[in-house]
Amino acid sequence: MSSGYIQSGAYSSLNGRHGIEGWRWLYIICFACTIPVAVLGFVALPSHPNKCKPGILTDREIQLARERMASEHREPPKPLTIPVVRNVLSGWHFWVLVSFAFFFSQADGVSTQSGLALWLKAEGYGVESINTITTVSPAVTIVSSIICGILSDAYDAKVSLIAGTAFLNIFASIVLAIWHVPTGLKFFAFFLAGSADGIAAVIYAWANEICAGNAEERAIVISSMNTIGNTFGAWLPLFVWKTVDAPRYLIGYNWTIALDVCMVAMLFVLRSFWNRERKTLSTS
Repeated sequence: MSSGYIQSGAYSSLNGRHGIEGWRWLYIICFACTIPVAVLGFVALPSHPNKCKPGILTDREIQLARERMASEHREPPKPLTIPVVRNVLSGWHFWVLVSFAFFFSQADGVSTQSGLALWLKAEGYGVESINTITTVSPAVTIVSSIICGILSDAYDAKVSLIAGTAFLNIFASIVLAIWHVPTGLKFFAFFLAGSADGIAAVIYAWANEICAGNAEERAIVISSMNTIGNTFGAWLPLFVWKTVDAPRYLIGYNWTIALDVCMVAMLFVLRSFWNRERKTLSTS
């Protein structure tokens, strides 16, 4: 979201400055912004309670963190061995969660594949206007993330929130697949699709909860969930979100509908497995 405003400002005030185009200035600015963030990460992140960096937390705070981990039955990390990996791959956690992550990670194409920006360009909007208008989608993502996070923690409404968000994304994709709709409705659909990433924190928090009792499993599952999204996201859009189809990505919008339908189906598979496991754990 902030990059859109930075890009708009860079284009309007820095374009041509010192012989450098505005879009090149954006890369320079982004480079400068990442340096303090990287330094802050090294300084501020305390690491794992059992291997905490000195000087960030007090001894009492570190001890409190360790006690909280123990009260939640979270074991400290152990060496990652072949038997451990084999054990993780033999359970349902890995296969169901990673499969679910595939559908979720690819279902945000409406808001991530520049469809809105290319449509605005085709409609004659200028560069500054495009950079500003497209910031609405990440703003929707931010608001959606906050709302979903609060409701998930307050009411344990993970399933309802994920399913509801999927149906919102389906509605937005249907509108855009039809395409020949009022301009206001088209804007609404593009902006509404920004909610698709709002459930990311809920999904990964749920995965952490499911794998809470095994640090090695949690590491393998969470990293695999991230990896599958990035892996398929690197090449799949070349076939689904072809630039020659812009701004009406008919294949892409229908693909998103199919992904969300599959995600909802996998959601109830995941809930079934998790409810059964929780029942087993509570009786043992």
